[in-house]
Amino acid sequence: DFYRYMAPYAAPGGRGPNEAAQAYDQAMTLAQVSLPADNANRLGAALNQSVCLHEVLGDTKQAIAIARSLLNSLETASFASEESRQNAEQFKLLVQDNLNLWVKPGAMDDTTIEDIC
Repeated sequence: DFYRYMAPYAAPGGRGPNEAAQAYDQAMTLAQVSLPADNANRLGAALNQSVCLHEVLGDTKQAIAIARSLLNSLETASFASEESRQNAEQFKLLVQDNLNLWVKPGAMDDTTIEDIC
């Protein structure tokens, strides 16, 4: 998150947007191989990565793809505990809120918000 928050203040050629994207890519690669799908750190990394892609890099299409993937993984996840399920539900709500902001009905390959959420 550090690079994401520093990106608006980065000098041209300095640490900023690209480093943020690389850090999130590395975090997600590590999370996917070492943390279960319902782990709050893994869910938070995916949520933050999608926000970074949209807000910092302006790559809304990729942000939406990551958000959709996160929602899909939550739909099929088997939760380790009730607390884990409740945490995942909170992440799901945040992701759905983001998608509501990012996707206009009929946009993104004719997929409406209702199809996503």
